[in-house]
Amino acid sequence: MDGYFSSQIGLVPSYRLSVILLGASSLLIGLFTNIFPVVFSAISFGSSYIFMTGVLIIWGIHIFQTNPSFGLGLPFLLLALGQVFGSLIGGGVAGVVGYKAMFILFAMISFIALIFKPVK
Repeated sequence: MDGYFSSQIGLVPSYRLSVILLGASSLLIGLFTNIFPVVFSAISFGSSYIFMTGVLIIWGIHIFQTNPSFGLGLPFLLLALGQVFGSLIGGGVAGVVGYKAMFILFAMISFIALIFKPVK
């Protein structure tokens, strides 16, 4: 699906769409505590995270064409490191400002990723 979608609209729009969906799902859970927005946030976050993983793998393989295994492994490594350190930082921030503020803050920070553009 990622390869098909990215080939139809392009790598940069696919990347930006996944960033927007990830940030919006975090913002949604920070703003609302009702069951429907929370469930929609979880579904949106999970599916857009998987989609972004595919986009980053395609991007990595595209960048490292002479060594595609490196292009495949590097995004996975960086995603794993982001999960480890993001969880540590998120827990610390939530302990200081609370969970709602943490989700809103992290959503706003995630939109910074929109300034980065995959190499064509």
